[in-house]
Order: sequence, then structure tokens, then C-alpha cells
Amino acid sequence: MTIKNHILNTLALIRVPASQANCHARHDKAPRLHDKAPSRHDKAPRRYASSGLIVAGLCLLTLTFPIFANASPDLKRSFVLSSGYAERVFNSNEELVRFPLSVMQLWSLAPDAVNDVFDNSLASRISVGILEVPFSYWLTYALLVPFHEFGHARAFAAMDQGYFYTSSGIANAETSSFWLLSLIRLGTPPALVPGAGGAATVPIGNQFVFSRSLWEWIGGDPGLSAIIAGAGLNNQMLLGKKIAATVQEKNGHVTYLQHYVINKAYAALYASADEISIANGRPREGSDIAILLDAYAAKGYNISISDIKLNSLLSLASGTTFSFLRGYYNYFVHGSPVVEPAEVYGVRIPDINSYINSRGLSLEFVSGYRVAEWLRFDVAYEVVTRGDSTNQLTVAGHYDLAHSAPVLRRLRMSPEIVCELHGAFGGSLELEWGPYTQKSSAVLENISAYVRGALLNGRTLYGERNMPSMINRNVAFDFGFGIAYNY
Repeated sequence: MTIKNHILNTLALIRVPASQANCHARHDKAPRLHDKAPSRHDKAPRRYASSGLIVAGLCLLTLTFPIFANASPDLKRSFVLSSGYAERVFNSNEELVRFPLSVMQLWSLAPDAVNDVFDNSLASRISVGILEVPFSYWLTYALLVPFHEFGHARAFAAMDQGYFYTSSGIANAETSSFWLLSLIRLGTPPALVPGAGGAATVPIGNQFVFSRSLWEWIGGDPGLSAIIAGAGLNNQMLLGKKIAATVQEKNGHVTYLQHYVINKAYAALYASADEISIANGRPREGSDIAILLDAYAAKGYNISISDIKLNSLLSLASGTTFSFLRGYYNYFVHGSPVVEPAEVYGVRIPDINSYINSRGLSLEFVSGYRVAEWLRFDVAYEVVTRGDSTNQLTVAGHYDLAHSAPVLRRLRMSPEIVCELHGAFGGSLELEWGPYTQKSSAVLENISAYVRGALLNGRTLYGERNMPSMINRNVAFDFGFGIAYNY
């Protein structure tokens, strides 16, 4: 099937393979652009096996009891309630990513609680460090699969296309809600475990508009195909980048390691699953990777499945990877679960992030300089390594204004400028304020509020991957606000 037909069939089903619990597009029953929308069952997900409910209950119980434990005194965790959790209103990657980060941080209290019971002894740390691995593995997939699917959903919604999610495994279900999908995946085994199944994002409706400006900046049908098919894997790289940011804030925890590694290397895992299917004579023609390779071939790019794997694996050659390895050493030897950033005289050892774009595969190199604990700068350079020559420069700052004006209590400003070196610009600004002290309220002192606004330009690599709306314009505004409980 040609790329044009893929587009006209609206990339019918973006689906997670059972072998990797990821998602890829399926075209066996693809609705055409003007066909009747696929039937949808707007009712609660079908009842799934009792084993899944038991596991979900145990996970939820485990997530709640550690709240009363003594947290690591040098580590700040946050649980965020964001306006962006209304996925169909805000359609924002940057806001919805706060949820998996919040749950991941909450879970990290569990091993700390157990170690606290046993006075953080060496035997306790070793036992907890080993026994915690399968729990984090389960939680990693429970969080990454829905956020992967939302990546595809965001791209569809940005093009004014309706969607719903499906899930398979120990049970089959359909839902229009990211939150119900997340609950279902919490009770569904992860990849390589019997009953893992997969998830999918299905477009619906006939309201899709092919605007002239849209075609101009995506490069035509193959570019649109690459944007939608790569959106899930790009979301996972975004989550890995946000985990690295917690380490830069000196709030990393050793239990974040699996989330970090699996999300950053997932494109390689996905591509390997495709290679295995091809070797077994059952090629997955509708997978994300297959669509990407078709799209790139149509654009004249000489990009292979090995290129995608290598691009993904290179992202692990990062300073944050070293930070986690050093963090585990410190955890077992010295008893501290905190993962410190990898720096030399305040200069950040670079991280590498890999992305999939309509213009090809890119690598982002991120470094920076810590002036003081209240002031830090980040600089990122992204370049397309396979495809059309494109370069992007990002400069960001993190400044605690309360250092200069203590009356502000806690007020943090984080500006960012994104520049595509052929002239396209974008940027964002986030303000976080914690107005209360312990004297005013022992409860409210842990509460902060934030507001974030971003101007996204679809001609930048970052903008293309995160636009909440792409109809009839190259520029969109991404906005969010919320409150956080910091503990």
C-alpha cells in the first residue's frame, strides 16, 4: 500500500504489538477518509480477568501506604494536578507528561519505606533493590503505553480528527479516555509477560481538513504519515528527557532507572520486534516503524530499520545514564537512593535524545552550566542525522527569584527559546510559586502553583512534535496551569 493510501485511510489503527506492548498503525480494516467512522462503544471497558484486578489493587495499595513513610530528606518529589489532564481540551504533551512523572515519584517512596523499617541496613537495601525491579518494570509499561498512545491521539486531535483507544491482553476494551486506558493498563501485564497484549489509537470522524499551510510545513503526505506514526515514540523520548530533568534538579531516585532506560531505548526495542516478525515470516506492515520506513522512502531518505535502532540506542550514551549507574553504587554502598547529576565544575555532561521527524531522524545534544543552586542554564543542539538537513538550538534557564527577593517565598522562573536555524522561532515560560511557609500553614507549605505558556512553531523540530493544533496555521499556543504537592 502506498503512503498516499495510508494517508487517505487516516492511518487507521495505531497499535501496540503484543510482543512489545507498543503501538503501530493497522490498515487491515482502515476506514477511508469519507467512509463511515468506525463503530465505537461508549461504555465502560469490558470486564477483565480477576488476576488483573488483583494486580491493580495491589499496585494501588502499594502506591498509597508509603505516603506515611519518611522520605529521603535530600530528595523533593511532586505530585501534580494539571489542567492538561483534560486531554481533549488542552491536547498537550508537556502537561500530560506530568502524570507519569508524578506516579513514578510516588512509587519511589515504597522502597524508602521498607528500608526505613529495617534502618536502611545493607541487607535491606540489597533485598529491596532486587525485589523492587519487577514492580518498577510493571509500572513502567503501565505508564508508558498510555502516554505513547496519547502521542498518536494528540497528533490526530491536532489535525481536528477524533479518536478513541483500544486495549488488549487479559481483556479487550475500548475507551475514549486516557485515564480509563491508564487504569486498564495498570491491571495488564507488561511486555514479555503472558497476557500483555497491546493498545491502539483509532481515528474517527470525517472532519479532517487538508489545508495548504499544513502541507507546506510537513512536506506532503509522507511527512504527515511520519508525524503521526512517530508521535508515540517521540512521547516516550520526551518522558525520558523529563526524568533526566529530575536528576538535574538533584531529585533523581534509583527507582527511576527502568523508566528512563526503557522509554529512551523503546524505538530500538520496537524495531527489534519488527525484525523478529520479519524473520519469522510475519512482517507487521502496519507498525509504526513500517509506516516510518515507507514515509521516508517516499521522501527519498535512505533510512533503514537499523538506523532507527542505532538512533534510539545512542540516546543512552548520556550523562544521566552515568548518573543512574553511580546512583546505584551510592545506594548499595552508602545507603542514599538519590541520583545526582553528572557535572564537571558545574558543566553538565551532555545527554543525547533521539527523535523521529517528518524531515528524518534527529539527535539532540543537551548540556548546560550550574551557576549556583538557584540559577542554572541549559543549552541543546538538535540536528537531523538522516534526512533533510535541519538544525535547532534551544536555550533555557532556571532561576529562583526568591533568592534575590526572599519576600517572594518560593518563585521560580523557567524561560526557554527554541530556534530552527533557518529562521523559525518558538519559546515558553513557566512560573512556579509556593507562597506559604511553615509559620503560615504546615500543610500549605508543601503546595505550589504553576502556570506555563508556550508559542510553538511547526517549522521547528520541537514544535512539529508537540503542536496541539495544526489546522490552517504553522503556529500554535500551548498553555497549562496546575498545583503540585511537594514532599
